[in-house]
Amino acid sequence: MNFERHFRTTLSLRYRTTVRCALMAGLGLVTSLTLLTGCSSASTSSVAEAFSSSNVTTVSDAAASGEAVTLVDTSSVFSDRDLDASYDEASAVKIELSDEGSTASGSGVTIAGSTITITEEGVYVVSGTLTDGQIVVDAGDDAKVQIVLDGADITCSSTAAISVVNADKVFLTLAEGTENSVATTDAFEETDSGSNIDGAIFSKADLTIQGTGSLSDSCAEGHGIVSKDELTITGGTISVEASGHALQAKDSIAICGGTLDLVAGTDAVHCSDDEDAGHGWIYVSGGTIVAEAGSDGFDAGDFLEIDGGDITVTAADDGLHAEYEAVVNGGTITITESYEALEGSAVTITGGTLDLTSSDDGINAAGEPTEDGSTEEGMQGTAPAGMPDSQDASGSAENGMPQAGSGTGPEAPSGTNGTLDAGTMPQGGMGGGMENDDTASVTISGGTIRIKAGGDGIDSNGDLAITGGIIFVSGPENGGNGSLDYAGEGTITGGTLMAAGASGMAQSIEAAGSQGAMMVAISGSAGDTIEVTDSSGTLLCSMEAQTSYQCVVVSTAGMVSDGTYTVSNGSSSVTVTLEGLSYSENGGSMGAAPQGQGGMQRGRGTGSSDALGTPSAAETGGTGSSSSGSLQA
Repeated sequence: MNFERHFRTTLSLRYRTTVRCALMAGLGLVTSLTLLTGCSSASTSSVAEAFSSSNVTTVSDAAASGEAVTLVDTSSVFSDRDLDASYDEASAVKIELSDEGSTASGSGVTIAGSTITITEEGVYVVSGTLTDGQIVVDAGDDAKVQIVLDGADITCSSTAAISVVNADKVFLTLAEGTENSVATTDAFEETDSGSNIDGAIFSKADLTIQGTGSLSDSCAEGHGIVSKDELTITGGTISVEASGHALQAKDSIAICGGTLDLVAGTDAVHCSDDEDAGHGWIYVSGGTIVAEAGSDGFDAGDFLEIDGGDITVTAADDGLHAEYEAVVNGGTITITESYEALEGSAVTITGGTLDLTSSDDGINAAGEPTEDGSTEEGMQGTAPAGMPDSQDASGSAENGMPQAGSGTGPEAPSGTNGTLDAGTMPQGGMGGGMENDDTASVTISGGTIRIKAGGDGIDSNGDLAITGGIIFVSGPENGGNGSLDYAGEGTITGGTLMAAGASGMAQSIEAAGSQGAMMVAISGSAGDTIEVTDSSGTLLCSMEAQTSYQCVVVSTAGMVSDGTYTVSNGSSSVTVTLEGLSYSENGGSMGAAPQGQGGMQRGRGTGSSDALGTPSAAETGGTGSSSSGSLQA
C-alpha cells in the first residue's frame, strides 16, 4: 500500500436504499501470462501463448468465466426502440438548415432566425448547415422525439448546438452513410431560466444515440454530450472532444454498441447524482470505446458494470472508477496509463480480458465512502508509526530500515544450497497496516488479467478471494507496496496466480482449497521469463516479468501437498517442497510474516538464487532452522 495515498475529498455519501447483489463470484487476472502450448490464447497481446497440452484442462478451467454478478436489470436497460434506429422517411418532417433561412416541410417546428424549435412528438430528419445556431426540443412531458441527423452540421458559439428543454425521451439517430457534426465554440452564456446548459448536446430528458452514421462533437469550454436523465448509446461512430467530460449523465449511462472516440479534459465518461441514491451508474455491454481523459476514464457515482465491449483508456487519474461496486463480467479492457486502473468500493471480476497499467494500484477496493466523504483507504493518509514511508526496489528503506536479507542469524556457508524443514509458513504480510473494511473486497472467479503496477498490484481494504481466472501481476518495484495487499483475508481456491514484485511489503496468499500456493524470494529484471515446474520438469505456468522483482507468488492447479516445485528465471532458481498447501519465503525486511508476528515457519526449500543478497542460515543451513527459530527483519 502506498502510504501517501491519493484520495478524493469531494465524494458525497449517498445512503443506500437498495440491497446490492452479493459480490461472491470472482475475478480473473493475467499479464503476459505464458501458458503452456495447446491452450487457446486470449485475443490481446498481453496474454502470451498458452499452456502445454498437459495442462490444457487446468488452464481452460482457470480462464473460464465465473458466474456473472449483475447489478442492473440488463433485460430492461435497452428498450426495443433504443435498439431500432429505423424510421419512416416518407412521413417524417424534413428540416433543412441554412444560415440564409432554414425550412421545415411539416408541422411541429418553429423557426426564429437561426434557432429551430421542435414542439411536438414525431420524427424529424435534419440536414444542412448552421454556422451559429441551434436545434431546440421543447415538446410535451410525454413526447418522444426522434431527430435523424442526415448530413447535419450545427455550430453554436454560446450554447448547446442541440438542446432538449422538455420531452419524455429523445432519440438522436445517425442516418446510415452520413457524416454529422455539432460544436460549441465559446463559453456558455447564462440563460434567463437559470438552466445550467454546459454541453454541445444538452438534454434535460432521456437521450438515446443510435444508428450507423457518424457524429463529431466538440465543446471548447464545457462537456460534449450531456443528459440530465439517462444517456443511452446503441450505435454510431461518435467522436467527442471536450474541455470537460466527453459524456455526462445524471441517472445512468448505458452503452451496448457503436464506436466511440472520446477525448476529455476531465472524465471521458462521467455519471453521478448526489441527490438520488441508486442513480449515477454506468453499464457497458458492447461497442468499442477509446478514451483519453484528463481525470478518470470512467467515473460512476454509483456502480460500474462491464459485461462486454472493447474498452481502451488512457487517464491521468483512474482508468475505471466507481464510488460503489465495480464489476467486470466480460469484454476486453485495456488501461494504457492511469493512477489506479480499476477502482471501486468492492471489485468483482468474473470474466473478460483485462490489461491494466497504473502508476499506483492496478486494482483497488477502497470501501464505501463514509459520512465525511472519505474512504477507509483515504483516511489512512500516512504510514503507521515506525514504518517507512517508502522503500526502494532493493528492499532498503530511506529511513534506515534493514535491507532485504539482513538479520541476526549466522552467516551462511559460502557456496552451499540449504534445506529448510520447519513446517508450513504462515500466510500474509504486513501489507499496508490498514484496518479491515468489511465494505471492501476484491473477488476473482474468471477471466484473464494482466497488471503492471507502480503501487500495489491488487489492493483490497478488506478481503481478497480468488476462485478462478488467470492472473499475472508485475510490480511494484518500490518496497513500500506489494503485488498483493489486503487488510482482511487473502485466499485462493482455483485459477492461476503469478505475481512478481518488490519484497518490502509483500504478502502471499492462503491456499484455502485443494491447490497449493507459495511465495519465494527470487529476484530479476523486466523481460525475465519466470517459470514454475514440478519435480518431473513439467512446466506448470510461466510469465514474462514487466518490471524488476524480488519475490514471486504463485498458485495454480497441479500444486499439491508434498509436491516439489521450482521457480526459475534463467539465472536463478528456488526449489520448494510443500508441507501442506502453503509456503512463504520472503527475503525482504517486512512482508513475510503476518502483522504482529515475528516468527516464521518454512516448508522445505532449496535455492540457487542469489536474490536479495546472501541467504540467511535458516535458508541455507543443513538442518533448515535458525538458532532462534525465527528470522529477523
